[in-house]
Amino acid sequence: MTGEQLTAEQREAAQKDLLRFTALNAFSFEILAGQILILFARQVGASLAQIGLLSALLPFASIIQLAVAPLVNRFGPRVVMLVGWGARTAVSVVLFLVPVAGSTGGAAAATQVLLWVMGGFYLCRALGMSSWLPLLQEIVPPQDRGIYLSRQEWIRQVSIVLVAVITAAYLLGETGTTRYLHVIGIGVLAAAWSLYYLWSVPDVGEMAESLDRDYLKRAMAPARDTVFRLYLAFSVTLRMVLTAVAPFIVVFLREGLGLPASGVIAVTTVGSIGAIVTLGWWGQWSDRHGAKPALAMSIVGMGIGLLLWLLAEPSPTWFWVGVPAVSFFSGIFTGGLTVSMSKFELGFIPAVGRAHYVALNVTVVGLTSAAATFFAGRLLQLLSGIRIEWGWLTFDQYRIFFVLSAAGLLVPLVIRRILPEERARSLRALMRRAWLRRAVMLRRMARRAPRRKFFPRR
Repeated sequence: MTGEQLTAEQREAAQKDLLRFTALNAFSFEILAGQILILFARQVGASLAQIGLLSALLPFASIIQLAVAPLVNRFGPRVVMLVGWGARTAVSVVLFLVPVAGSTGGAAAATQVLLWVMGGFYLCRALGMSSWLPLLQEIVPPQDRGIYLSRQEWIRQVSIVLVAVITAAYLLGETGTTRYLHVIGIGVLAAAWSLYYLWSVPDVGEMAESLDRDYLKRAMAPARDTVFRLYLAFSVTLRMVLTAVAPFIVVFLREGLGLPASGVIAVTTVGSIGAIVTLGWWGQWSDRHGAKPALAMSIVGMGIGLLLWLLAEPSPTWFWVGVPAVSFFSGIFTGGLTVSMSKFELGFIPAVGRAHYVALNVTVVGLTSAAATFFAGRLLQLLSGIRIEWGWLTFDQYRIFFVLSAAGLLVPLVIRRILPEERARSLRALMRRAWLRRAVMLRRMARRAPRRKFFPRR
């Protein structure tokens, strides 16, 4: 079955099931691989360099995407995603062995077990990653994608806020790992529950692609697509910065500003609220004007948010007002970036051969983001202890890193200017095309019309 064969009722039911899956998946992923994981890793003794390696494992696992593409074509995106997400849920149970390793072999053993478990977790997740965009392409019509993606991101952010509220209250004053394990258990249960809704989604998009002598040629077709290569350069440079920054903002709040674990979770919750209250506007605005201008606004906003952290200091005023305000501001543009980037990506990935496009995109972006995150951890480790006074500002390792990251966002911002709008054209582009067609039709009608005689009849 393909998306075109779905009735309106089936399509609507499938979209609801995907949204339910998104809610539970976001809930579990925030616990098992989000800021809770970073705080848990620091609790068991991981260094900044090891935090960088741990965060790099997520994008690095995308190395298997090129091998997964034929599986998506052969069995369909739903089946491959079910297998990947099911295996990911099973592997996450092994996280309970991390404190056991720590009690017998110390922090080094606990960190090693954590790295191995999360490496397996991310590889299983990567198995299903190539299936997500094809699934959305089949189930969500192009004209509804902006609204749907904003609704999906809204649900994801609400789930993150729910996780944050629960964990911030539960981890208040925790100095060991027992309560972290309780929270991880909730994440595992939520991941298992999400599989029920994924199972309810229709099996769409299956294509019988044979592994013949021309398979490699078809698989490398995206590399010969000039416009897609340009989009890939934009995607790579943007994701490298954003992926590297995310875990170290958590570490900066925890250690650079001295917030407790529950305080860090509360601050990031404020950022999610900033995204929630503006996601509907971002979806409508990107549908009306296109994803390209929305991306420009979002990237500039993210850069300003990074620079605002230079002003933060460990004082009561910043704890209660400044830090939440910066987080709220950054959250607004994080939501806009998520919606507009997903919409932009869907427009640049064609329906024909899409598994290969998705695989190449995820693989290249994943490997480069993994390298960026790994070296970010190394850089922060090397910059430990450095303090530079410049006027009334003090630059430590984190603030130097934020300046470099904000400067790095200028690269995708420049590349974006030479990219065309996504193939689902904006309203302005449609109106311009309609106006040009009208002008052409009027000229043709003028040529065919009989010429008037300006001389009076005799």
